[in-house]
Amino acid sequence: MTTPMFVALEGRVADAWDLACVAHNREWRKPGVPYIQHPWDVATAVCLHGKSAMIVALLHDVLENCPDVRVIASYRGAPIYLDLSRGANLYTRCELTEAELAALRALTRTPGEPYRDYRKRALANPLARVVKRADAEDNLKEMPADKESLRKRYKQTLWDADVLDRTDFERAHPKP
Repeated sequence: MTTPMFVALEGRVADAWDLACVAHNREWRKPGVPYIQHPWDVATAVCLHGKSAMIVALLHDVLENCPDVRVIASYRGAPIYLDLSRGANLYTRCELTEAELAALRALTRTPGEPYRDYRKRALANPLARVVKRADAEDNLKEMPADKESLRKRYKQTLWDADVLDRTDFERAHPKP
């Protein structure tokens, strides 16, 4: 269910939306619901954290799930891009900052990687943590009752994110 909030899609956020739509084309979350609804719901949940959070939220599953997407790395201050190409055709491109790319890489689980290691890496990056929390909350909303192990995994992710947030706050605001 989309958060009832107007979100202006312009500039790099619109580019991220375009890339996510093309990348997740023909993917379904469950019968009748296109997969792109999930990144949209995560992006609307983090919109108060700024454009970078929205961009990362829209693209958080792209590197993991879409083999046609390539990272075009930055050289000496040149822009970083995510390219979605199929064959010789460039479908869409999204410019990223170093922080956004680092968050996306933190949110991308590699094949065979234990979930615990992935969760630790994702939550260690502050931008990725904001997105991972919203992702876990969105996944829990529609989790079937028979998926208790997944439900436990997402609840642990939320708990770990809360602990890290409190620790970061206490470091930034030590008691006198």
